[in-house]
Amino acid sequence: MDAAPLLALPVLGVGLSTSFGVEPEPLALARQPGGPAFVEYAGPVHLGAVREGVEQLAALGLPALYHPSALNLCGPWPNPPAWVRAVAAHARAVGSPWLAQDVAVCFSTPAGGYSVQLGYFVPPVFTEAGLDEAVARVTEARAGLDRPLLLEPAPLSFCAGPLHPLDWLAQLAARTGCGLLLDAGHLLSILMARRAAGAPPERIEEALARLPMDRVIELHVAGGAVEEVDGHALYVDQHELPALPETWAVARAVLQRAPALRAVCVEVEGMAAPMVLAALDRARQEVVLHAIHDELRRKVRAEQQGVRGLPSAPPLPAAEPPAQPPSAPPASAPSPSAPPPAAESAHPALLRLLLDPAARADWAADPLAWCSAVPGAGPLATVHVGGLAHDAALRARYLMSALCRPFPLSAAAAALRSGADALRSFLADPAAVGEPGARTRAFALHLGRLLAAPAAHPRADPRLDLDQEAVIDLLDAVLALEAGAVEGAAALRAAHQAGPPAPPPPPRTGPLPDDARPVLPEHLRACLLPQPPAALRAALDGIDASDAWARIEAGALRPGRLLAVARAAPQPVTVLLRTVVQRWSPAPDPALPPLIEVGHRSAELRGNQGRLLGDLDGHLPLLELSPRQRGLVEALVRGGLLELAPIPGA
Repeated sequence: MDAAPLLALPVLGVGLSTSFGVEPEPLALARQPGGPAFVEYAGPVHLGAVREGVEQLAALGLPALYHPSALNLCGPWPNPPAWVRAVAAHARAVGSPWLAQDVAVCFSTPAGGYSVQLGYFVPPVFTEAGLDEAVARVTEARAGLDRPLLLEPAPLSFCAGPLHPLDWLAQLAARTGCGLLLDAGHLLSILMARRAAGAPPERIEEALARLPMDRVIELHVAGGAVEEVDGHALYVDQHELPALPETWAVARAVLQRAPALRAVCVEVEGMAAPMVLAALDRARQEVVLHAIHDELRRKVRAEQQGVRGLPSAPPLPAAEPPAQPPSAPPASAPSPSAPPPAAESAHPALLRLLLDPAARADWAADPLAWCSAVPGAGPLATVHVGGLAHDAALRARYLMSALCRPFPLSAAAAALRSGADALRSFLADPAAVGEPGARTRAFALHLGRLLAAPAAHPRADPRLDLDQEAVIDLLDAVLALEAGAVEGAAALRAAHQAGPPAPPPPPRTGPLPDDARPVLPEHLRACLLPQPPAALRAALDGIDASDAWARIEAGALRPGRLLAVARAAPQPVTVLLRTVVQRWSPAPDPALPPLIEVGHRSAELRGNQGRLLGDLDGHLPLLELSPRQRGLVEALVRGGLLELAPIPGA
């Protein structure tokens, strides 16, 4: 099919991919000599989360590319029209000349979502039925987009289905009229995964010959590592590391065969800033020496001389969002072929294998028997067992890290009582890949069940009895605290679906009026703990939200420390948590909820003072409080945990 519309896209040069507000910070890199010519970023479909960063990029003269990681480009789960319209509105607002995303499953929920909900992209199943599903998903996406969509092959540690992944991708591009984004590391992963599954070795030149190289618009280069699994080498994306020599060799082969290439992007999430600049320099050298696209080479030579942010073609004009989603792709694109009704999809069975250790063990023991008993699972009978297990382990690590983040103390305690495997068993629950808020609440219930069940760890020393009443009381209180924060966040989000919260009152700095009456604000919770939170964190070896699952999985926790705190003389502490809105962004489509980011203000009060606060709620002016009570109330007002009722006549 005709690739001419892709040739109208601007030539951007060499840029980088990362996220706003994390290290390495793209805006800081953009201001440095030798920095990127453009920035590609992934983020929420809500523009408010990245608007400031994109505006600062534009002020520097640098284009932005939006990489949504929010579309299903294969699999049986449809893209909701409102979700696609939201992606389109984001891209239009930032002037992204095209959109690109891995051909993979990002979500399995009716309302849409992001790849992080599944731990990472779930790869395609390379069958004719899987291709028909992918055509349907890409067609849905293109129906709501007003700019080109580039298809990127997802990274693989296993190949499901008999078709070669690149032949499959070439057919998908031909049937949908899309361009391509090739990631050098992802291509390397495909060749290694095929080799691990028993396919003959394949040179990169042979692999690229399977693709329509005149449709390749963008090239990615990223850090990674080669790991040995069951005696076979597999490639793993690790963007904080430098790109491997093998990855640069693949990138060079693409440069030498892509006549329409517009952009080369170095993916740098988590990489040290000096390494980023060196990687950008290396990418420019490779382009100048090896790219066959003359205009790209000229632009990159100008970058080497310090000229950046000057696209060779004007950006696409901003377009008004359509009142209704268009019923077909833009007229300039070939009409995609309508897929026939798909056979039973293999993706639900694949997702089950990736998340459920028991199902995976049954499948590994007898793949043919398992696949014959599970609907749609036929193409999974020949999958490389080690490669799938490797993917499942990495996916579980990501998902469990996210699940434990709101519950570091409760998750650690549950693992001490029942073991990491019992904690991880939640991934077999369908809620584990559901809507994030519901998933978090379901995980809290899972923790409650583990903390209530008899301790499962064998203990030679009876003094390490995790079933002691003091331990149970302590753990119940810990879970109540962490689950309360989660419920507070859910309640606050529900309260502000229709509009943003009122501006908070200005901080109180001077003396408070004697006749002011303290009141308890909405979304304030009090939780009584038998020991201070600092003692609990010490008992769990200083665990926190950032490393909870890593510490649990490594077996770094010791039950004796928890017991020492539980058996100590009680030092009750009332923990106050007030949930507040940190950011409220309207939805890009009326059918979607707004983006609401929340935070917690907290304070710790010695003893059981929750009842005292209830007694104070609007009943007594400050003048009638004891000096001690007044000092406490004034401190909580200034800390934003209490408010003052309006004074009549003021």
